[in-house]
Amino acid sequence: MTSVSMTTEQLQQMVLTITSVTVEAIQTAGTTSSASFANANFILDGARNPDKVEEFLTTASIYKKVQKISDQVAFQTLPLVLKGEASTWWLGIKDSIDTWVEFEKRLRRAFAPKKPGYLVF
Repeated sequence: MTSVSMTTEQLQQMVLTITSVTVEAIQTAGTTSSASFANANFILDGARNPDKVEEFLTTASIYKKVQKISDQVAFQTLPLVLKGEASTWWLGIKDSIDTWVEFEKRLRRAFAPKKPGYLVF
């Protein structure tokens, strides 16, 4: 067996280096986003109610931003927060949507259509 001798300064430098590399690895692991809609406590059941759609979109957008969920991860985990007819709708159109903004537009068009002018009065 070969023995290794170090000065106190060399030992301290080695410990500092190992510590900093370990801390950096832990921080990097913490920043890789494992965030998704899996822990969300809101849903859209597919009711064609403009107020419910806007409430869902506002909540989902804020949750997505705070949790730093990418569009791709959001799209993969949307079935966890879309239920009933909304879930069926999503399964039919998911391959044609690339951005969150496009998702919002299409969801509004499908579940919160604007009323014709004659119905507004």
